[in-house]
Amino acid sequence: STCEPLLAKLAFHNPSLFGLWECSYQNLCLLTKSQSSTAKVANPSQLVAAYEVFSSFCDLFSHHLLAVDDDEFLDRYFSPTDGDSTPGKIMASDIVLSLKKILNDLYWVNPVLAADVSGANSNVESILRFQKARLLISGTKLWNSLHERWCRLYRNVQFCEENSWWFPFLAGQHDKNPIIHSQVTSLGGQNDDDEVMEDSSVESVDVDAGDAGGDALASSFRDPKMARVLTAIPQAMPFSRRVNLFQSLIDSDKLIMQDEEATFRHMMMNLDNPDQDGEMGGRVRITVHRDALYSDSMNALNPLGKKLRKKVQVTFVNQHGATEAGIDGGGVFKEFLDDLIKDAFIPQTPRNDSGEEEESSDGNHPDFFSVTPLQTLQVNLDSDGDYSVLSHYEFLGRVLGKAIYESILVDPQLALPFLNKLLGKQNSLDDLKNM
Repeated sequence: STCEPLLAKLAFHNPSLFGLWECSYQNLCLLTKSQSSTAKVANPSQLVAAYEVFSSFCDLFSHHLLAVDDDEFLDRYFSPTDGDSTPGKIMASDIVLSLKKILNDLYWVNPVLAADVSGANSNVESILRFQKARLLISGTKLWNSLHERWCRLYRNVQFCEENSWWFPFLAGQHDKNPIIHSQVTSLGGQNDDDEVMEDSSVESVDVDAGDAGGDALASSFRDPKMARVLTAIPQAMPFSRRVNLFQSLIDSDKLIMQDEEATFRHMMMNLDNPDQDGEMGGRVRITVHRDALYSDSMNALNPLGKKLRKKVQVTFVNQHGATEAGIDGGGVFKEFLDDLIKDAFIPQTPRNDSGEEEESSDGNHPDFFSVTPLQTLQVNLDSDGDYSVLSHYEFLGRVLGKAIYESILVDPQLALPFLNKLLGKQNSLDDLKNM
């Protein structure tokens, strides 16, 4: 446990940290060679000790980084002049590259199975598998912690190259096809895939039988190794490929949710039905009053849930109660979403000289966000503590999801600490500077 006094003492005892790192770095070749399916371990006990040392270093250094700010981190673990390892000093770039080799083996080349975590047996082989699983967990925690730091410092200083995070096989795909076919790896049995997937499954996308590309995409997400990598350490795949992969998932989903042929068939079958203007096939129609933009939008869209992925056709009603002419071919919806996001996210309530909110009759909802000194948005802490406001944040999350789904660029920029909370990440003191 990270609360243990011994862990805290060792984590901030520099000689202990350096000694563990030096030993771990010397054993790196031994650890990577042992992962080969053809490798024969001459001394299993020595290998178990090597895994234990590397895992211990990862645990201690992860705990150590919690109390190290960015300036101190760069001063201690980064050297802008030395391209190679610096004797007598722990270099962040060396840790990143070493962990990449280890994790590439444990995630991709010879994946750790869920059964290895238990370590129920006391024989050497079982203990060895358990230590591999332990290093997988400890190493992932440290690697992700370093990557969060790298992302935060990216614009000012890069303590390692971007390709230092990429697994060789995942970075070796240079074509524009985002689908990555996994290498055939023996996991020891037909049911082992289920064990690998136990805690890291990614829902596959079902597509038309005639859509070969979609089938290949779904197959890639059924691959337990790919699912685990994308879930636990997505930085192992180049960002551009992750974007293409994500866009391919959306495009495949749209083939089902926004099927125009199904919409046309539905319209032809209901020509005499006066109620056909509502939900039909791959479309949903809503009517929004411009002077009640937010309330009408929430009442119409929030109940849709997953059906919000369908095409939404918007009809505006102006301030005089007249329906605005025009057919929504996509442009009206984009205008609607832009206006809705600006209305909901950008604070509208005027404030007095002391910073307190004044009464205003212009808006039809309270301010859900406030502006930070860095001109980013955070949750408005001046709310009355009414828990019913949570439904509004849920709705706004769906609105942003719809914008991403339809590839619509939005203006609001959320504060970094708020984004970290959404992602389930722990904020550091450096992150809180963005409040």
